[in-house]
Amino acid sequence: VESRFLVPMAVSLAFGVMFATLVSLILVPSLMLLAADAREQGRLLLGMLAQRWSKRHEPRPQQDDSPATAYRLGCWARRHRPDMTNPYVKPEQWSAWEAGMADQEPPAPIDSMPA
Repeated sequence: VESRFLVPMAVSLAFGVMFATLVSLILVPSLMLLAADAREQGRLLLGMLAQRWSKRHEPRPQQDDSPATAYRLGCWARRHRPDMTNPYVKPEQWSAWEAGMADQEPPAPIDSMPA
């Protein structure tokens, strides 16, 4: 008489254990892999967007730049594009660019430079 009462409980317990096993062994790892793939795709997309943005907002040296501007662009190139070659032809600009590339200290803000 008591076993009839326990049969439905044992069946539901067995199916619950099987369901939990399937969820923990198949569904959770699958969702974790999907999340990792989505995160990697998001990083790739953000990297492409950042690269596209940085190329658009990259400073462009002009041949009529002052030596101070050439120095600052050299400092910028040292930090952001170390493989960039010196774009200047005039000796003053060329040497200022090279000084900016070689200088390890960041340039002073324009407001704090002596007149």
